[in-house]
Amino acid sequence: MTEACVTCANRPEDSKVGSIGTPFEGIEMKIAEKDSEVLIRGKNVMQGYYNNPEATALAIDDEGFYHTGDVGYVDTDGHFFITDRIKDLFKLSNGKYVAPLQVESLLKQSPLVSQPVVVGSGRKQVGALIVPDWDALKEVMKDEGVDTSGTREELCENPQFIKRVQQDAVELTRELSDYERVKRVYLLPREFSIDKGEMTPTLKIKRNVIDEKYEEAIDEICGS
Repeated sequence: MTEACVTCANRPEDSKVGSIGTPFEGIEMKIAEKDSEVLIRGKNVMQGYYNNPEATALAIDDEGFYHTGDVGYVDTDGHFFITDRIKDLFKLSNGKYVAPLQVESLLKQSPLVSQPVVVGSGRKQVGALIVPDWDALKEVMKDEGVDTSGTREELCENPQFIKRVQQDAVELTRELSDYERVKRVYLLPREFSIDKGEMTPTLKIKRNVIDEKYEEAIDEICGS
């Protein structure tokens, strides 16, 4: 980020896959208790935004810690991990916050999943809208003796297809806290796209658009 120079890194002698490493000498990092935001303090952090004291006050707190906007955690060895962005977090009806990017990264480990979007804002439980890898899914279902004829729209409503993808989703998220686990999935026939207004030019999901466009589907799998 432009607000701070290099803050931390993995070293050849002290490296952990998936982490962003440990802070360099003279730089402090910590995790905020309230929302697990990653905070940094040191000479590598900017003094403030030019002629914008209001924005500076929002970014740097009274203790001099810069609020990165990243959500993460630190392990017992002092290695920091980034799991999501603050702006992407959503809250369930029970008050628990969910980091969708973390859950989606797990779902993408399934060879049957092409595009997952984790949903559930304001609902009872977490669910996932999933665009399957149709070639892989049809092959698996065919091997299991399931009829794979029909349009993608028809297969999206096939209970056997839904159950098979849901099986992977449940298994891949079982190590998460109970409220973060994907309970049900909803299959979609086509990939999310920029042209349909569902993704940004940098291929990030527009979650507010997805929540509105698929409101009924989300209510169905997450509870209203």
